[in-house]
Amino acid sequence: MKLGNGTSSIYRLSGKRRNPYIVRKTVGWEIDEETGKAKQKYITIGYAPTKAKGIEMLMEYNQNPYDVEIVKTTFADVYER
Repeated sequence: MKLGNGTSSIYRLSGKRRNPYIVRKTVGWEIDEETGKAKQKYITIGYAPTKAKGIEMLMEYNQNPYDVEIVKTTFADVYER
């Protein structure tokens, strides 16, 4: 199944994993100084056990976007604040 433009991407990672599907979204582009080519910048929304769960995770994120960096906050970061 093909996703619409600008929604994100879901693909399978290699190897035997518990959650082999990665869900990620393009947040912008940057130009590589050495080659002069454009390169995509991504944020990882999460990992899923099946592609259907990944699509569900992606649709939930697109309906109600949240800051992915807050989810990655550690206890040490909270202690420092």
